[in-house]
Amino acid sequence: MQLLSRPEQTPQQEVFSERRTQPRFQPVDGAFAFLSVKAMVAGRILDISEMGLSFRYVASRQQSQDPRIVEIIVRGRDFRSKKLPCKTVWDHATSEEFSFGPYGIRYCGLRFGKLTEEQRADLNYFISHYAAFSRRP
Repeated sequence: MQLLSRPEQTPQQEVFSERRTQPRFQPVDGAFAFLSVKAMVAGRILDISEMGLSFRYVASRQQSQDPRIVEIIVRGRDFRSKKLPCKTVWDHATSEEFSFGPYGIRYCGLRFGKLTEEQRADLNYFISHYAAFSRRP
């Protein structure tokens, strides 16, 4: 029996493999995710859906601890979401040019947990007012 191998993927392709069932939306510049872990982690949101979000952040080369809460904030606008429950789906280091000692750029995908009506309303408001449909695969 011969095993078929998958074609090699670049780290970027692996990070952005489509597994979501909901459409993705690309937020405006200045949209950030703030995670509640041992130390505050903040990063630029790359895309978002009703199921979760992905973001880019600077951190130690080690994988971040699994957050339980994420807040979405839009810089320069009057928007801050309620604390949204979440779980890390993936978290990858990259070899991008920024590197300072033990720090580097990481990409992370979060899946939202069970949201209250108020949390879901915040999320839908953010998507409808601060994001546009993204066709990225």
